[in-house]
This record gives sequence, structure tokens and C-alpha cells, in this order.
Amino acid sequence: RIDAPRPQTAMAVAEAARVGEGWFPLEDWGVWTRPATAMLRLPLPPGLSGPLRLELALRAPARDQVAALRLRREGQPFGPAVEVLLPANSTRGAGLDVPAGDGAVEVMLEPATPATLPDGRRVGLGLEALSLARADSVADRLAALEARFFRTPRPLEA
Repeated sequence: RIDAPRPQTAMAVAEAARVGEGWFPLEDWGVWTRPATAMLRLPLPPGLSGPLRLELALRAPARDQVAALRLRREGQPFGPAVEVLLPANSTRGAGLDVPAGDGAVEVMLEPATPATLPDGRRVGLGLEALSLARADSVADRLAALEARFFRTPRPLEA
């Protein structure tokens, strides 16, 4: 989710990160996955080949949800599944260590049990936010947290 009055490059990047048919359209809070596996693909600029830390803010529908998260660098096999328990109607963070290597970071999100929203849609889990930072850089990881939780006021243009 990107709050901006005009289109920005970051909006296109956020839209492109969701791969395949496993996603509903973006909403103002984030995005729901469909009941099956959903995939994220995060292309990286050159120079980010070292270990990284991926943080996901996941949302549960109106029922407890167990999700399996699997991660890899493009071209490598997926690592073991990490299970995340999301109590009904909650948002929880999940941190994943990304191994060193080249290529995009790819994540599979596999919800255990679909839920039905009041509008009749069957969903898996929600993704409110994600961030990726160098694992060995406290400054990068802190900047990602600040960008998510703190809005820096900008002067109004006359």
C-alpha cells in the first residue's frame, strides 16, 4: 500500500511483486491472497547478493489461520516451510532470513484454511506490508521499520 496523491514508481513495483493468480486486487490496507498458494517475487538491484532479512506483515481473516511460508533466491530450490499462526482478525509480523546469492527473492504463501469474507469472497490471508533489508545492517532494518510505522510530514506546497 502506498499513500500518494499521484502515481509513483514504487506503486508499480508493489503491483509487480505479486505473481500469478493467487491474489485479489489491492485494497487500501493491503491485499488478500486467494485460498490457494500465492507468490511474491522481489527483483533486487545489483549489489544485494549478501544475506537479507524479509519482513512480512500478515493479516488473518475472521478465523484463525496457519500459513506456511517458503522462500528462495531465484534459481535455487525453496527452503523449508516456516509456519506462522495468525489469530482471527489479527496482524502479525513474520521475519524470514534470505540466504546470500544472486537473483530475485521469491516467497510462497500457503494458507491452511480458506475463510469467507462478508462480501462472499473466499480468501487465504492478507499481506499488509513487506520490507527487505540487508541482514547485517541495523540502519537498513531500522529505516524499513520507520518507513512503515512513522509518516514523515512534508511541507505543503504553496
